[in-house]
Amino acid sequence: MNSAHCLERVQDVLANVPICSVREIQNGWDFFVLEINGEWMFRFPRRKEGRKRLKREAYFLGKVASRLPIPVPRYTILRMETPLPFGGYRKLEGVPLSRMGSRHVPVSAAKEIGRFLSTLHSLPKEEGFPPDHRDPQAWTGSFLELFDRAEKKILTELDPETGKAVTGWCALLSEHLKDASFSLCPVHGDLAADHLLVRNGHLSGVIDWGDARSGDPAHDFAALWKDLGEAFAREVARHYTPETDSAFWERADLYQKIAPLFGLSHAWEQGDEKLWQFSLIKIKSLMERPGRTRLADSQRGLRR
Repeated sequence: MNSAHCLERVQDVLANVPICSVREIQNGWDFFVLEINGEWMFRFPRRKEGRKRLKREAYFLGKVASRLPIPVPRYTILRMETPLPFGGYRKLEGVPLSRMGSRHVPVSAAKEIGRFLSTLHSLPKEEGFPPDHRDPQAWTGSFLELFDRAEKKILTELDPETGKAVTGWCALLSEHLKDASFSLCPVHGDLAADHLLVRNGHLSGVIDWGDARSGDPAHDFAALWKDLGEAFAREVARHYTPETDSAFWERADLYQKIAPLFGLSHAWEQGDEKLWQFSLIKIKSLMERPGRTRLADSQRGLRR
């Protein structure tokens, strides 16, 4: 993406604002980001499908921001015209939780995330999403499509042992998704530690809502599990008020296990060898630490 062209678009909408500093954020798969003056964040979709996601994200956050207990982006600029659509919002203060290290996560974080997810997951599933993002088949279909793509393009590139493990995880999660005994609700969709901001020892913002949609609440816990560990995810659940079904943690375990498949898929499409190797290492580390979800739940009961 041409950063100079992106900056020109920003200058057009900030015509009366002197631009003193520009920071490029290039590491996102779906969006190129410019931080302006340390005060504004501008997101540019990298691909055509990203335009719909940006529009959906801005609309959803505009509908629910005032009801969430933690600040989220509020888009005040949205330019969807071609050829270079983008959206902008005032930067939220805070440091990503991922930079703090597991030993330095604030004591209050689990409680505050639990409260945040309780509110988010209790919103009506119709809130801010078009019909094609509220249908259970849409949620299930997005994963079945990934599994089909993996079978055709990725598994053949893996060694037999790794391929067998990934195939097993996909098969188990497919069973759960086709059963669909869980209720859909609004989910963040990518609740990675990078997207949780902390300031003065408290959660100060939740960012990067491009994957938000009506989905399985266990998926947001899977993201916490993947980045911050099972113990932290279960501690968050102690402060989570919505009811969960009996397979909640098994699905969360499977979601976090198949997460590197997205990296492999993206790496395959982009020819990114570094990302391919990184994602492969993640999968192999998960193979060495088999899930204990069924045993854990049978011994101490669900969630708490």
